[in-house]
Amino acid sequence: MSSTEVARQVLVPPPVGRLQRSPIEVQRSVLFALLLRELKTRFGGRWLGIYWAMLEPLAQIVVLTLLLGALHSSLLPGVDYPVFLLTGIVPFYLFKGLALRLMEGIDANRALFGYRQVKPIDTLLARGCIEVGLYLAISVCMFAAFAALGMAWASGRPLESLLLGVAVVAGGLGLGLALAVATNDFPQSRGVVRILFMPLYFLSGVMAPLHVAPVEWWPVLMLNPLLHMVELSRQFFIPSYRPVEGISAAYVGLCALTVLALGLAVYQVRRHQLLSA
Repeated sequence: MSSTEVARQVLVPPPVGRLQRSPIEVQRSVLFALLLRELKTRFGGRWLGIYWAMLEPLAQIVVLTLLLGALHSSLLPGVDYPVFLLTGIVPFYLFKGLALRLMEGIDANRALFGYRQVKPIDTLLARGCIEVGLYLAISVCMFAAFAALGMAWASGRPLESLLLGVAVVAGGLGLGLALAVATNDFPQSRGVVRILFMPLYFLSGVMAPLHVAPVEWWPVLMLNPLLHMVELSRQFFIPSYRPVEGISAAYVGLCALTVLALGLAVYQVRRHQLLSA
């Protein structure tokens, strides 16, 4: 969807005889138009684009299962390695996707800021909604496939799982907002941010549980809230999985709220500069 089409969706005048639209109605129209634009930009307007986006986590699960499945069976007997991987990949990649997609959202939609109804945070929220929807679809499809194959998984704690998902989304949105503002004047630094997520993948326990690392490393590794998110995700979805002592849902919630508050604060301070850049 082009900038002109978005503007038409947002700026179309109300029907004759109807009162001027309220700010909430305008905001809803803006978000809906931006969601359509993001869908078309991200997936090319075809279902094949959505299938292709879902292929990345599936390919990782297949490759890692073939490479490390036998080793994993000796480390965690009774736990299916594909389920183990999915419960780590989804929270990590959702957090990473939110942070990186929002980081680049200002430049990708800057042409729309000429319309006063469109604010930078609207474009970032639209990107965030697409990312959350994508990984929710991936989770549902993959868990359904695991159930059909007879693999053991069950969310015996649905409320805790939902709260964990909210914490992952809140943390990703907050970091994405902060990065969008911080890298606005230095777009070259975005490459560095992307590189930093590569070691985080290995340090967050996506491929292997924490207890395979040397015990003396645990205090340092557990400073990483993504590790807590991954371990809690496995605890909530794998009945036989037990995380190491020290993994804390309270720590995840505190970090997520802190990062979200920081992101909203820096956006509030710099929002006018984002419009005029």
